[in-house]
Amino acid sequence: IGSIVGVLIIEKFGRRTLLMGGLTALGASLVGMSLVALFARPTLYITMLILITFFAFVFQIGPGCIYFVVITEVSAPQLKTYTYALGNLCRYGFELLAGVSYFSLSEAIGTPGLLGIYAAVAFGCFECI
Repeated sequence: IGSIVGVLIIEKFGRRTLLMGGLTALGASLVGMSLVALFARPTLYITMLILITFFAFVFQIGPGCIYFVVITEVSAPQLKTYTYALGNLCRYGFELLAGVSYFSLSEAIGTPGLLGIYAAVAFGCFECI
């Protein structure tokens, strides 16, 4: 659903606005998840579920949707297929790496700390734009 919304509003707000807004919302939801994990109580689990759902939705509106637009604009027509392949390799490779390393890292530094690091990365990406 978020991808459809992103495609529909990308021309109205622009790529940069969607990307910056998406990264800000991603960072804010990660900070919220970190705080919920820090004060782990059964009553807060529904809040964590809402934040995870919000994270997924905002990702599809911002960075998830913009990725394909940027790939088509920056690559030369004869290299477009290779650019897509390399971009998808990096994207899915890092997603796999984050998924595989999550539990060992969360045991080493704790879930709140790991989510805080993810939030710092999101806000760091915002600064690069």
